[in-house]
Amino acid sequence: MAGVARATPRQIRLATINLLYYPQGDRWQERRPLVETQLRSVAPDVIGLQEVNRSIDQDYALAASAGPQLEYRVFRASEAIRDRYPRHWDGVVLLVRRGTGEVTFHETRRLTYLRVIQAIGIRWPDGKTLTIANTHLHHPDGPPGYVARLRQARTILAFLEVLPSTDATVLGGDLNGLPDEPSLTSLFAAGFRSATREAGLGDPGTFGSGLVAPTIYRGPRLCIDYLLVRGSARVVSAGLAFDQPAADDAGLYPSDHLGLVADLEVSAG
Repeated sequence: MAGVARATPRQIRLATINLLYYPQGDRWQERRPLVETQLRSVAPDVIGLQEVNRSIDQDYALAASAGPQLEYRVFRASEAIRDRYPRHWDGVVLLVRRGTGEVTFHETRRLTYLRVIQAIGIRWPDGKTLTIANTHLHHPDGPPGYVARLRQARTILAFLEVLPSTDATVLGGDLNGLPDEPSLTSLFAAGFRSATREAGLGDPGTFGSGLVAPTIYRGPRLCIDYLLVRGSARVVSAGLAFDQPAADDAGLYPSDHLGLVADLEVSAG
């Protein structure tokens, strides 16, 4: 009997990083070369950015710095810019490498506390499909924060349910919650898996990074940034990214957060 040909899984590299938007003291001009260099080194097919400084077109500048080999397209969660701080919903952006696949949709939904979720659909020529969502959840500690983030997580799950069906979904970003918080446990209960856990790294600390700057958190590192996977996707590898300080300044990192990167294989669902 002739063998049945199996479809080859589609590989994709995804990343996320909170860039830190605080113009009064975020050391962006010093950090910028680190972000640009490490972006080119990691070379993700899609990267989710949070706290983008849209007033200086930081997203388009980073896309341009990646050069023609990556040739990123910019998908903003909002084209409008909030005229005062806090500016959360206008700072969520996806960069998508040209050649990654056809972007079949880009949808957003406002969350509470000026937060937002954005999602794009990717379709490859072989028919495999992937949803990639990017968000930045509310930040307070303690019960008020737990309640706000749980409600936001439930809204995100409802938002994802009405999007076009795809073989797999990735939800990434600064979720501002520890792995055992209600918001995260609700996402895990809905079928999401942690890419870093599946790669054998557990829940690595991503905040704070070690950046020394005004108002920056300097305590022990906490796991609050995630790449979560659901559906027909296998985690090939995952780890920290944007985690290298300047060679001549141990207190200068790309951001106050460390980033994450994951390589996935997407199969037909």
